[in-house]
Amino acid sequence: MSIKMVNYILLPVLVALGIGLTIFLDYRSNTENSGLWMNKMEETFAKNLEKTFEDVQKKLQLASDYVLSKQEILEAFANKDRDMLIQYVMPIHENLSKKL
Repeated sequence: MSIKMVNYILLPVLVALGIGLTIFLDYRSNTENSGLWMNKMEETFAKNLEKTFEDVQKKLQLASDYVLSKQEILEAFANKDRDMLIQYVMPIHENLSKKL
């Protein structure tokens, strides 16, 4: 092998292969890490969403239990008396809005 062949053909080919291999391995590593990161983010998002729904459900259950325990509210609803219903429910709504 002559020096010219090494300088003009073999050396550039080896450098190109090295760069190509480095880029490929870096891409592969990033792709794998991105997939793992995405899976972790999806799990975290799902857990947070589920917890939020559970919290809202508990608050709504508490509010509905309280409203249904008041006889005057049930009577106003049964009589379709909107003004009385608003009169009874608004203080409860304002109180629960502040707490929750």
